[in-house]
Amino acid sequence: MQVAVFIYGEKFSCPLFFSATHVKGADLSLVNDIKRALRGAGGAIVDEKAEATVSIELLRVKYSRAVRSINKQGIAVGYELQYEVNYRVSGLAKVRLVPDVRIVLKRTLDYGDKKMQILQKGIEENLLKQEMRDEIVRQVIARLASITVGLVDNRRPRSA
Repeated sequence: MQVAVFIYGEKFSCPLFFSATHVKGADLSLVNDIKRALRGAGGAIVDEKAEATVSIELLRVKYSRAVRSINKQGIAVGYELQYEVNYRVSGLAKVRLVPDVRIVLKRTLDYGDKKMQILQKGIEENLLKQEMRDEIVRQVIARLASITVGLVDNRRPRSA
């Protein structure tokens, strides 16, 4: 059985065994976004890994900004933003349901030569970062929706 899910305008069907999901990671904002998306899908989040039928572990979350271009005065006027997330999805008895997943998103941000644009570009950078975070959550949920495993007791993924 599956539950229909709408995440950022796209429809996904999540397997019912995601009704007891544990999400863990050092980036609490991303953890909370994933939990919110799963709850929005009708899933239940559990605090203890031992209670979970599925565990999502964020192994690495890294946001970086690298200089892409400089002006004649040597001031950075263009950046490449990168958001990288590595995560693992495990079922009962720590059985991996999918191989470890790596998502890397990149965006460019050009400031131009006008100093007055700095505040506006700071706001734009924050918006791009949030857009990348939303896309990461969408990709995580889409990957979860694609998992198919045999079910035991109508809700638990088969671990062997």
